Amino acid sequence: MPFVLDSPLEPDEGKRIAPGVSHALAEQRQTGIAVEKVYQIITPERPVLPVDLRRWSKASHETISPQELIDIPQENMDLLITQYQLWDHMVANQLPEELIAQVWERMKPGGMWYLSELLPQDMPAHWVYRYFPSSWEWVKAYTWHLYMLFNRLQNQGFLTGVKRHMFYQPISLRIAVDIASSRPGPLAHLSDAQYNVGMAALEREIEEKGGDFNLGSEFNIVEAWSQKPVEEGE
Repeated sequence: MPFVLDSPLEPDEGKRIAPGVSHALAEQRQTGIAVEKVYQIITPERPVLPVDLRRWSKASHETISPQELIDIPQENMDLLITQYQLWDHMVANQLPEELIAQVWERMKPGGMWYLSELLPQDMPAHWVYRYFPSSWEWVKAYTWHLYMLFNRLQNQGFLTGVKRHMFYQPISLRIAVDIASSRPGPLAHLSDAQYNVGMAALEREIEEKGGDFNLGSEFNIVEAWSQKPVEEGE
């Protein structure tokens, strides 16, 4: 929240493996990597991506909290799966580069990091900016766009491929007010005056158009597959 209500990238119920995870494993198989340690960072508000490893008989899948990442030994992970972890760092005023460095240290040579991320700089038509324009200024100052994400991963040493998905997702005024009332994400970083102006504008819209009126809005999700190179001689 507030940028994504329902992600079209989340696998349908009953799906054995998330497509992005399957792609990561296939890439490793082509490079001859024997996958054994698969970790997925999970948080209560996001679904666990399905990871069926029956075709990788030596591999095990373990879910961990964001805090437990630092307990993983160095060069221990063959595959790491994360959803919006860099975004969480940005919202919490933590440096996302620190997460990238932590993953690098714990990734085996040849290991793969599959990440899906929110990049609010790349969704200027989102409804949040319409009512809370100061949130756009915060987003530009404290978050990344696609090329920044790619460059940060490359600068760390990862060989990275990215894919950006754009979606149109209208939202009713009533739901927009409900979301904004909890002041999530960038709205928490606005001054009370800036926030109250936006809420007043939303309330006026409801009075004029009704709570079921749909606001046009778009968002994007970026998938990245980042592999730690194998050094010559290994």
